Amino acid sequence: MSPLMTGVEWREPMWLWLALFPWALLLVRQLLAGSMSKDYAEHKLLPWALSARGLSVKHHAVWQQFLLGFAWLLLAMAAAGPRVAQTVYDTDQSHYGQLIVLVDVSRSMTADDVSPSRLQRARLELLDLVSRIDQSRVGLVVYAARPHLLSPPTADKSLLQFYLQQLRYGLLPTHGSDLRTALEFAGSQFGRSSAAKSILIVSDGEISSVNANEDRALDEAVTSLRQQNISVFALGVGTRKGAAIFADDGSWLAYEGTEVVSRLQADRLERISTIGGGDYSEIRANDSEWRILYDQGIANQQTRSAIARGTGWIIWQEFYSWFLVPGVMLWLAAYLRPRAREHNVSLMIMFVLAGTALTHNTDVFAADLTASQRAVAAYQQEAYQDARQWYVRVPGYDGRMGEGSSNYRLGKYDLAVRQFVRATLEANSDSQRADALFNLANSYFKLSRYRQAAEIYTDALRYRPQDKHISRNLAYAQALIKKEQAGGAATGRPGTGPRSATPPDGTDISDAGILLDTETGAKRAPAPPVGKIAGHPDSDLVRSGIRRAELAATDIEQSDDPVWTYDITSTDGVALKAAEIQIDESILWQRILEYEEEFPVLVETPYELPGVQPW
Repeated sequence: MSPLMTGVEWREPMWLWLALFPWALLLVRQLLAGSMSKDYAEHKLLPWALSARGLSVKHHAVWQQFLLGFAWLLLAMAAAGPRVAQTVYDTDQSHYGQLIVLVDVSRSMTADDVSPSRLQRARLELLDLVSRIDQSRVGLVVYAARPHLLSPPTADKSLLQFYLQQLRYGLLPTHGSDLRTALEFAGSQFGRSSAAKSILIVSDGEISSVNANEDRALDEAVTSLRQQNISVFALGVGTRKGAAIFADDGSWLAYEGTEVVSRLQADRLERISTIGGGDYSEIRANDSEWRILYDQGIANQQTRSAIARGTGWIIWQEFYSWFLVPGVMLWLAAYLRPRAREHNVSLMIMFVLAGTALTHNTDVFAADLTASQRAVAAYQQEAYQDARQWYVRVPGYDGRMGEGSSNYRLGKYDLAVRQFVRATLEANSDSQRADALFNLANSYFKLSRYRQAAEIYTDALRYRPQDKHISRNLAYAQALIKKEQAGGAATGRPGTGPRSATPPDGTDISDAGILLDTETGAKRAPAPPVGKIAGHPDSDLVRSGIRRAELAATDIEQSDDPVWTYDITSTDGVALKAAEIQIDESILWQRILEYEEEFPVLVETPYELPGVQPW
């Protein structure tokens, strides 16, 4: 939307009266014309004298008056100084506008009808929002069956980005989606300030209550917020078609004997935002949702509030040139003679085009690259986290392959599996299906699920029988399956159970790789040998510890202790475990939130509450 359509102000509005000047001058001329005509000719000869001037002169006068009238109107508007507040700077943070972001982290947000999942996509979109925010204090509330404050309103963007990284399913200990209680809780988190206050709902709009009057109660809660001068905006996450939801055991979630399909409740979210005096948008690929919700909504309200208070100082975006240049063009055109105008049409067109070019405002970006180009560039630079965020915005097969490969490089093999499955379904040729299946099998291999990997390698060979990489990895998987069977391992995961199966020393698994340039035949990059420590800063120290563990393991195998049960782990398993150690700070927050809901011990999976739909 044009800036002139939202929040326009006039620096000197009195200058708008200047637009009446040519019409006032015309009126004066008409009044004087009667007395002047008597001096021009006798009364009987006057009609003949006036008609002698010709119709062309009359037409010229009419067009001249019209052009002058429109030109003076444009010049008057330019003199009045149209402008829009671009940025409001306030050194007192207590005057900053306040925004509470209300994020749904319930089970329904794990649906993958938007990539990679609703909750992960919401987190990426909110990170984009944080980068746009200025002169605002933003808080973060998460909710499922109950709401919790994750961060009070703050102007620290780094802190907000940190908290957003903690968002995940399972962060809260109880299943459900109580939007009404969450809104009431969010409304109570604002500090005492005359600045604008807003709530942004980020959700699929699902509510878990079986109460038929829940929507009415929800509307009443939003009305109460509006009466407190709190605006409510909503960002819809998901699709109206919806998607099935996984249960915690990996099966499809069922409720009362029927598989659950979660759908975006766009009508409910749009109704809430209308009652709350805000706006609604669904997630889009070009970030236009933030132009609707933030630039033209939340930020616009905060700017108007700051102007009304008269605090701080404002940077204005001036638009007088939009009216000045066209006004001058029309003024010059009005004084061209009829013949001169006919011969200078091309000159006039040139002036108009030049004026348009001078007054056309565009957003200038440092690099005008598409999401696909940015994703490929980040992947080639091994910035896999950035590549994954850009590939989320790329539709179709290429986007899912790139997103899956980025997750693979980051060691998030479970997420890679999901994306490679979707890439297989969206493939348009046998070659694409072979690549997607190959990468999918590699992901299962990395998860030590060798049977699934072997089956998928076999499927990939049906599409590409002569591929040596697929054949070699299939042989590795089959060898490990035999090793599991021969050793009688309880599970096939490295590092667990007695003598669990691990890849042989020197095994080189052909890694999952996205073909960044299919025309040049880019090759897949091989991974380091499984079970070896590659590029670790303390590799020598770890290897020394492993050698000591091997010596100790020899004695342990020969001992018979009635009290302790020893779990012998191979050298390769220890190396894998050392490489996988990482700190998950969200576990700390999960425990804090569980304590708030009075759970005395760590909750492995969220609890289902009676009378509440568990999604």
